[in-house]
This record gives sequence, C-alpha cells and structure tokens, in this order.
Amino acid sequence: PENYTEELRKLLKLKDEDVGELYWMEPGGVFHVDLFEKRTDVKLRDFRSAKEDPLCKVRHEIIHIMNSEHLDWLPRFVANYKGHPLNEGFFYDVDRMGFSIFGWQKDTENLWAEYRFEFTEKVDDKESFFQNIEMLKSGIKSADVKY
Repeated sequence: PENYTEELRKLLKLKDEDVGELYWMEPGGVFHVDLFEKRTDVKLRDFRSAKEDPLCKVRHEIIHIMNSEHLDWLPRFVANYKGHPLNEGFFYDVDRMGFSIFGWQKDTENLWAEYRFEFTEKVDDKESFFQNIEMLKSGIKSADVKY
C-alpha cells in the first residue's frame, strides 16, 4: 500500500531478498504518564483515532499570558469554583476541554495540588479560551458584589 513508511519499505525489500527474518509486532495499547507520574492506559484504537488538540499550537502562549497577566486570578478561580483557598497558583496546562492550575493550599507547609477546570463546550481557539476566562472572572466579580 502507498501509506507504508520508507523504513517499512526497506524492511519488505530485505524480506523479498531473503535476508534474515521479518517480524511484525502489533502493540495492544499505550499509556500516558502525566507530570505527576500518574499512569493512564489508552486503548490503541483511541490512540490511533486521536487528533491534535486545536489549542496545541497556542498552548505555550496561553500559559504565558495566564501566568503573567492573570496570575492574581488563579487562586480566586480555585477558591471560588473549587472551594480550596490557595497561597498561590500557577497555570500549567490547557486543552480544548479545559485547563489546570497547580496551587499551594493555604494553611499548609507545602501542600500542592492540581485543580482541573472543564469547559462547558469545547474550545477551539485562543479567543474562545479567553472568553471562557472572562466568564469565570465575571462570575467571581458578581459574587463579590455586596447588596
């Protein structure tokens, strides 16, 4: 077939020339190891059907902007939406489904935790991401209003 890689074509040529043995191994699955060394098994069919996340190309830019221009909001997001007050928080991951903040919990010596925020709808670009951030901020601002 036309979709063979060049390496596979070379191997098939060796087989045709009867030089050694050619073995084909089909892996049954793969696994993902995250930043905290947590292992998650991924079915091979899911892995093969996966597509690049639409925020992949702007991921580092979003992380930079969140940690430079919105840093003061991160502990407020966690306190208001997750119920955990923080000494400080850092934005460290984003994808079309949501984002994660790594935060140092208040009243602890050095207890850090990950807080995942899921979007209500998939986000496909940087502008949509920041619209979601502004909605989170608005929710906090309206809750801060004293009647």
